[in-house]
Amino acid sequence: MNLANSRHIGLLLLLSLSSIAGCLKQFDDGSELYSANVLAPGTNVPLFESDKSAAQKLDANDGFSGMLIPLHSAFAAGNEVQYWDLGSLTAVSAKPMWIFRRRGEDDGPAIEVDHPNLIESIPGDTAYTPLRQLFVVFVRGAYHGERITSLRALEDAIELGLVEAPVAQDRFVNCAVTVSTTQLQTSMEGDSIGPELAYYHGRVVNQFCIGGFFDMVGAFLLKDGAITPGNAYLVRRTNESQPLDEALLKTKLNDDDDMIDTNIVFDSNVGDMNYKSVWKSFDVVVPATFKLGDAKAESDLFAKKGGPAKPDKVLQFKDNGTFLNRPIMQVLP
Repeated sequence: MNLANSRHIGLLLLLSLSSIAGCLKQFDDGSELYSANVLAPGTNVPLFESDKSAAQKLDANDGFSGMLIPLHSAFAAGNEVQYWDLGSLTAVSAKPMWIFRRRGEDDGPAIEVDHPNLIESIPGDTAYTPLRQLFVVFVRGAYHGERITSLRALEDAIELGLVEAPVAQDRFVNCAVTVSTTQLQTSMEGDSIGPELAYYHGRVVNQFCIGGFFDMVGAFLLKDGAITPGNAYLVRRTNESQPLDEALLKTKLNDDDDMIDTNIVFDSNVGDMNYKSVWKSFDVVVPATFKLGDAKAESDLFAKKGGPAKPDKVLQFKDNGTFLNRPIMQVLP
């Protein structure tokens, strides 16, 4: 029995994919189940970037300029912090990401499986967002390293008895897809890392899952069925058209040697209950005499959360109508 037209498991609309390397399951009565979509262990999965035009489209739409995603300096809840600018979002919503695990013995912690995560959208797709809701796919005893590189393959793998049906989690993560040459700065000393692999429509792509799945840098729990972003205040002097950001103003705001400092004020920091790594953007106009660091917390700008503004600090403010994807780097003691 060929599973190429097997029933939809209700995850998303499934995409057709064929491969010369398939997976076969034989039963004691001699009957068979076959999938051309589930690839045999060791199969060489093609790289998305091997298609030059596809790679160029991804590079043009990932929102990153240059080969490095640098750290920037700002303020969060009264403290100086460093953050990554992963672009802006017109809406705060999430798409699935399937991660593969093996059940731990005696209900112990799940065990990671040597299998890339599975995603269904990348930059350039209308459905793309770096915010992902996790779905755990537990492998069964029959699984021996097969490659599940698409949703059609996932459906087939369930029918073949290789994996269990996905289990939705209440955890969301921040995973930005980009080209393989992009690096992410991880320290103020200039250390950096490359992206990790993921499967997308039968091919290998690359993404940064900022901070992983559990340390609250880019991961957060669903609350009341919705993602509630924090507030990011882009402080701008009344005589300037750009926020206080050395890179935008192309001028120094303090005496250090870098050009990464901003006076963005985030209303929460990593580890705070309301921290989400995504923010509603506000334009906050301050007097021309305002200096970097004159406001380091929301309470320095507003009398209370949500307003009103402190008249000696804020001349006017407005919602920019966009959301900023800016995870804050956690500084360990």
